[in-house]
Amino acid sequence: MNQIAQYRRNFLNGRVRAAVAVMLVVTTLVVSGFVWANSKIVIRVDGKTLIVGASSAEPGKILSSAGITLGAKDEFRVVSNESGKSSEIEVFRAIPLTLVSGTKVDFALSGKPTVGEVAESMGYSARAFKTVPDAATRPTPNMQIRLLTLSEKVVEKELPVPFPVIHQPDAMLEKGMEKVVEPGVPGTKLATVRQLFEEEQETGYEILSEKVTEQP
Repeated sequence: MNQIAQYRRNFLNGRVRAAVAVMLVVTTLVVSGFVWANSKIVIRVDGKTLIVGASSAEPGKILSSAGITLGAKDEFRVVSNESGKSSEIEVFRAIPLTLVSGTKVDFALSGKPTVGEVAESMGYSARAFKTVPDAATRPTPNMQIRLLTLSEKVVEKELPVPFPVIHQPDAMLEKGMEKVVEPGVPGTKLATVRQLFEEEQETGYEILSEKVTEQP
């Protein structure tokens, strides 16, 4: 009987230890907030590719243990972390850039990976400014980034309503020939539109609502 009791105690203690171990793992994941999908990490930095072990849940610590020093403006991104593929960290070194908005010129040293992120970091929001080159472009040293001011205005606008075109077969005509039997006249509609501007030049509009005032 004592052997049975001892066996039960050992079994329960084993389950408790297993439960504690699981809780510790879960707690670690919650605290770190990140889990590598692979045991090996690919690091792309300064034109080189390094492969290191996933020694930490924090990408910054992995870079440090690999001997990679980050400057004050350098940045990194986890660009891939898929099971069965690869876990990759890319380091973006800070480079000199120029941002031009009208007569205003800003000089920046930035490690942001895209033109859009550079502009945002300098206070130029994507809602108010369009970048040239495009926001998704990767910056290059000494690149000049132009910022075009975006604006919009809601107005009422009279727009044409195209008339329908009806094609009917006519045995009297040669193949490929057409003849207008009755010319159409376009109608009109009153539309509420949102006009879009870049540097005060209209680039397009979006119809918000419309009402036909004259049928075609």
